[in-house]
Amino acid sequence: MTTETEHIETEELLVRYISDEATTDEQNRLLNWLKQSPENVAELNKIRYAMECCKQVSNSNVFDADNAFERFETTITAKKSRNVRKILYWSTSIAAMFVLLFSIKLFNTKSADKNIILGISKNVKQNIALIDGSNITLNAHSSLSAKNKFDKTTRMLILKGEAFFDVKHDALHPFTIKIDSVTVKVLGTAFNILHDSITHNIIVTVQRGRVAVMYKDQSINITTGEQVTYINKLEKLDLTKSNIENYDSWKTGQLVFNDTPLEEVIEALNKQYSTHFEIASPELNDCKLNASFNYTDIKKVKELLSVVLKVDVKTENGKQLLYCRINNKK
Repeated sequence: MTTETEHIETEELLVRYISDEATTDEQNRLLNWLKQSPENVAELNKIRYAMECCKQVSNSNVFDADNAFERFETTITAKKSRNVRKILYWSTSIAAMFVLLFSIKLFNTKSADKNIILGISKNVKQNIALIDGSNITLNAHSSLSAKNKFDKTTRMLILKGEAFFDVKHDALHPFTIKIDSVTVKVLGTAFNILHDSITHNIIVTVQRGRVAVMYKDQSINITTGEQVTYINKLEKLDLTKSNIENYDSWKTGQLVFNDTPLEEVIEALNKQYSTHFEIASPELNDCKLNASFNYTDIKKVKELLSVVLKVDVKTENGKQLLYCRINNKK
């Protein structure tokens, strides 16, 4: 039996988890707790919906007690102002209490034309357990929402950014994700979706199972180890022919290169480490790399590049420039 104290501690942990403030240890504890029963997942979603509703209400009806007091106190005496301040703060507290009490009801009333935020990641990854048993990992600077509701029968999500999906199989209820004008539909599988904020290309890579990627009248089915890209400029879907080994490196923390052209290596490193490597010597364009990276320190990455490629890595104007060493030139 769960005591009242344990229940309060769990709710506090859920709030920290949803607010992206939980530690790695707390995230692991919570995920184990969520796996124990569907009721636990339902509790997580209940609190998430309530917090989202409170945020929507507070954004649309902001009451600033200090500002209101400053405008009002110009017309009253200093003695009365103390009582007025208490009244204003008391009114604010009552309003906040009513928002909490009726948040779920109000949210359901407005949900007909509102998206339900399931997760927003800021500077770190975020794990999300859904009520249908599916698990999602959001990359940094990404968000996941549902139109009106998400449950075991209505499984439609809206993604911005990048996420890895491990979808619970349900042949009667397909799992659908919308990313701008592209739709991804599955029954049960694991796959990664990246929406590039610069090119606006959308890349879907399947780790396990089968996925259908659709855009207007175009549709491509891909299976384990395959990748499809929506090319924004051409408005078309295309099977990817390049190396796709590192599609989930943001999640695993490891990059692997097998005879990979240096240009592709640089692109992957820039994404993984949020830096700006650039080839400064044209002679390096023909280089290929066989190596793996699992470092968190960019200095280690630069050292490995310098040793393996026999190049000099110099920092100039915020960029990490790769120069061919003079004694290496033919």
